[in-house]
Amino acid sequence: MPNPQRTYNEAVSEARARLIQGGLTAEVVQRIREALAESLIRLTSEAEAGRLTPERLENLRQSLDRALQSYRDQAVVVLEQGRRDAMQLAVQGHTAGLTAALEEAGQAGSIAVGETFTDVPDQVLEVQAARRAVDTTDTMATLVNRSVQGAADDIDEQLGRIVDQGVDNEMVAEDIARVLARGNPDLQNTLKQMGRGTDVDIDPEADPVALDEDALQQAQRVEYEARRIAVSETNSHYHEADVVSAIQSPVVDLLRWRTSQLHTHEKRYVPDVCDFLEQADLFGYGEGLYHPAGVPALVHPHCQCRVETVLKPPEEYGTPNRALPEERELSETTVEDALREIEGDRTVTETYAQRQAEALNEHLSTAFEAGRDIMQ
Repeated sequence: MPNPQRTYNEAVSEARARLIQGGLTAEVVQRIREALAESLIRLTSEAEAGRLTPERLENLRQSLDRALQSYRDQAVVVLEQGRRDAMQLAVQGHTAGLTAALEEAGQAGSIAVGETFTDVPDQVLEVQAARRAVDTTDTMATLVNRSVQGAADDIDEQLGRIVDQGVDNEMVAEDIARVLARGNPDLQNTLKQMGRGTDVDIDPEADPVALDEDALQQAQRVEYEARRIAVSETNSHYHEADVVSAIQSPVVDLLRWRTSQLHTHEKRYVPDVCDFLEQADLFGYGEGLYHPAGVPALVHPHCQCRVETVLKPPEEYGTPNRALPEERELSETTVEDALREIEGDRTVTETYAQRQAEALNEHLSTAFEAGRDIMQ
């Protein structure tokens, strides 16, 4: 028996799988690793052999600055492309879902599918600042630059103390590369692969002889920070495009919030805002159901939750979206009581419930603000 709703959701789920399961996100993360590896190889290849002198120290500092800035610039480009690719994946999923749903309902050709989602990426970018909690999310360029600047400052401080130790430039450059790769097996493997065919040999397992590794913990986080942003940003932009596509889809009625498999009761961070969103009936549609224009953005970094479409009856395909409901402001008591009823390892304190209520209210408010603009 035809089931257009299941068919639509399967098409969207397939697109999302290409994002999450070894697809786009993994590709973006690997390209970021390659950008850092390339910058480290450049650093070590630029360093001349010879005892470190004040003049050579300044040259080494300039090489480090060029390498890190090159990494920053490449990472931002990679992340920006990843955001756009993630949005396009969501559009492809909804396009395939709409086409299949219309066919199953015997309405193929009744709606111009190809013209339905053409402006989704542009619209996502226009409303993103409002839909997201802008005070908890910074731009990719700023975050990557902050991490790179922190690494440069820490390493520069270390360089200043080793001029008189008789260490040569080349060895110090290799030490910098080792420190930035230390504790990161994937980056180490990328370095080994990219070092083939060159005269640069960075052994990430070797012990640094010039730099104090314990004093360079912030520098070691430079790739982790970009990787964290990559995962969060690709997920967030897919989610945003998924929601905007649902608003524009002529067959979608509501969206259902679904937590990821990370949200099992054994996890130490369960319950949280996502568990609340999945179980609450805030607008009278049913548990976890939201008007497409009122669905919050992903509430925290690394969130892998998703939305699931609820279609209109076939005879209502092509009709306008239902009106937005009235906004709600959740009390701390309401949130606290709901969280205490959700099984999980986290202890729900008044302070924790207060923070979750504040986050929920902020995200719901910004979602409605942007949703009204989208529906105009």
